[in-house]
Amino acid sequence: MSCPTSAKILLASIFALASCSNDNAVGVEYRYVDTAQGIIAGVDTWPAKIFVFRNEKCISIQDAKNIGSLTEIKAQSGDKISTVAFENLDNLDIAPLETGGKPETYAIGVINAMVGTGASVWVGNSTISSSKTISQSLSPLTSTIALNAEGASAIEAYAYLTIEGLSGKWNPATETFLQGDDAVSATVKSGKEITVLPMQNQEAEWTPGIKITIGNQTLSPRFTLPKGIGKGEKAEFSLDFSSYKKSNAYAVSCHISDIATGKAILSKSKTFIAGEEEANRHYSVLVENNGTWEEMTVREALCSNAAKHTGIWNDWNNSKAKRDTMSYCIFENPFAGPVKLRVKKLDGQFSSAQIRPSKYGISATVIEGNTIEFTIPSYEMHKVSVEFDGDRQHNLFLYGYRPDANKPSGSSSSVKYYGPGEHNAGTITLNSGQTLYIDYGAIVYGNVVANGSNVTIAGHGVLSGAKLKHWGDAQYSWGDMLIRCNRSNAPVADLNVSDITMIDSPGWNLCVTSTDGVTIKGVNMISWELNGDGIDIVSCTGVDISDCFIRTYDDCITLKCRFIVTPITDVSDVSIHDNLVWPDYARGVVVGPEAGNILYPGRLHDIIVSNCTFLQHARGLSDDLRAAFAIGHGSDGSSDLWSGSNPPARISDVTAENLTFDDIDPSGRAVSIRQYGGTPKVVMDNISLKNITVTSKKAGNYPALTIYTKGSTITGMKITGFTVNGEKIQGTGSQFTIDNPANVEYSIE
Repeated sequence: MSCPTSAKILLASIFALASCSNDNAVGVEYRYVDTAQGIIAGVDTWPAKIFVFRNEKCISIQDAKNIGSLTEIKAQSGDKISTVAFENLDNLDIAPLETGGKPETYAIGVINAMVGTGASVWVGNSTISSSKTISQSLSPLTSTIALNAEGASAIEAYAYLTIEGLSGKWNPATETFLQGDDAVSATVKSGKEITVLPMQNQEAEWTPGIKITIGNQTLSPRFTLPKGIGKGEKAEFSLDFSSYKKSNAYAVSCHISDIATGKAILSKSKTFIAGEEEANRHYSVLVENNGTWEEMTVREALCSNAAKHTGIWNDWNNSKAKRDTMSYCIFENPFAGPVKLRVKKLDGQFSSAQIRPSKYGISATVIEGNTIEFTIPSYEMHKVSVEFDGDRQHNLFLYGYRPDANKPSGSSSSVKYYGPGEHNAGTITLNSGQTLYIDYGAIVYGNVVANGSNVTIAGHGVLSGAKLKHWGDAQYSWGDMLIRCNRSNAPVADLNVSDITMIDSPGWNLCVTSTDGVTIKGVNMISWELNGDGIDIVSCTGVDISDCFIRTYDDCITLKCRFIVTPITDVSDVSIHDNLVWPDYARGVVVGPEAGNILYPGRLHDIIVSNCTFLQHARGLSDDLRAAFAIGHGSDGSSDLWSGSNPPARISDVTAENLTFDDIDPSGRAVSIRQYGGTPKVVMDNISLKNITVTSKKAGNYPALTIYTKGSTITGMKITGFTVNGEKIQGTGSQFTIDNPANVEYSIE
């Protein structure tokens, strides 16, 4: 009996035979009926094993040369009949084959992964009712995986695909796949098809291990699928190298369908550029330049979500793998006029897209599929965050720069130059008068130690700490700082850091100590490390920080008088302006709280923070200093160096003006001022908050401005034009609180 390929399915009708009533035998007749599903031709000719389970025991295992020839089974009402039809018994691992065992001990597996045809298994399960009549349908148990490559021979490419987490055994009685240690892996080569049991976790996101060899180059595209390979599914992977010779581009696609019906379940494709496979999972970016669309390099960076704080605390090396992955793209463009960009989201659909800062007024238009187009009006808006459906943990940062006409052409006695490509540099040491230049298209793995005066670090490339050791103790990260300037702490002058992008620091990102004349301009940072401050200015004067885009888990920009320098001297004459600031957990721009000590010289004064936009803050706590902008006076009293009988020195003449808080998280806070007093008390004076704009789409958990004096005092404080969603703060209330108003001398307009 043969089966046409039209929509039919195999059924078994099992009924009692009157002549065999004494031995409880039943006969089995196989027939076809029209259904909405199909079946592979010839299944009815396959051999089969029929298991009968009764009262927690296997009472019989019957063999059939083919399902169509099966005529009778010994069974009775309540027995469970499990039918296993297979193309070739040699491909199966069935244990045990003897009767009398408990149902959970019977397991069926595919021997490794069977290549080509002849390994498929179909199964059916039924329980005989009191009428002793049942209908049993068979459905595929095994899955198939195929890998094909187009254009591979032209470039002598070889590929294979490894699938982890496949099921090793299936239990016919319980109709379940065995879990845990039973997981197996299988590999399929290009041009081949294998038969396997489906994945243990069929609903979880997974990344197949694709390896491609082209000459001496090995490519490992990270191609993530939203679900695993399920029971009775066919997964067809395809590699397309037709454009490889022209652009080093190749495409990976996967189509998953139901074996029985042919119905499509999942389709996904993604284009890769050789050498950038790990950097381009989520977005593609094109920039229009002189009428031509050019594809840019998109890279990934880890970030730490404040909502996951408990789970990641002290997880210095991300061993728990709970960090989120965002993306960033650096591009050069003359910016002679407005610049058009296209961003394609590669890993799922979206409903809305937002370009921030909101005050730029940049709107995105969906032009096709998952692609948006928007225009950056001018160079003043050359850095933005692209966010889909409000997702700030998997967003895209764009850093645009004009080409550097004055960059060095190579290394010399005074210049250490790194050109496009990857460099494993280790620790780079700079001495007085030297320049480090990381060019556009370069990614340098390592860290920098700068000593002496007149040091420059510049370029449009990337300095990454991803290959450095990330470690710490129960409280603090002790990994290397990505850039450490003036470790000796002897007074030096004239440091210039400009335009580089810093990723994945194992500790503080950029620490500058005891330096007179510091310019930090155009620098970008993305840091996931706990205790991973962005810019730490310690006992420096004449500091200018501008045009930076900083996202860190700890403080983004922090001014300190603290014990890592000897002597502790002033932080003064500081201008922090025109920056984009994104603190995930601690603070964005913070003056203090390590604010010197009355027993030592050194205090914080004459500081201006202006024209900065705070794009996020997500961890405000009651009676705490955490905020997007903060002024802190001392520690929490845990150290005699900063409080108690040795309180910090006076903080004075701090101005914050024209600051925008752009829809920060409802769990965050805009501005916090806190004193850690004790006895004697500490003093702040001449604190000015002017033209502060807070916008929020959702009600926040905390007031926009909180002041905790802890019994200390603030004098000469001025608040002018502080608005929350367009409403000006007139005095203390829901958006402005003071723990002890009598301790704060302030005026408000």
